[in-house]
Amino acid sequence: MSSNGTTLQDEDGDTPDWIEIYNPGPASVDLGGFGLSDDSTDLFRWTFPPHLLSPQNHLLV
Repeated sequence: MSSNGTTLQDEDGDTPDWIEIYNPGPASVDLGGFGLSDDSTDLFRWTFPPHLLSPQNHLLV
């Protein structure tokens, strides 16, 4: 994904980077404990709290 320079603006008018997570499966998925990072030496720079992602649903992070 390229950097978000113009697409989605937050409440301050800034355009932060984002990702969309999609659950294509038939069951909910608990994202709790999964990590995201932009640093290969710190793979859990940001860790998801407990959160159920319903089937056929998405989450914008």
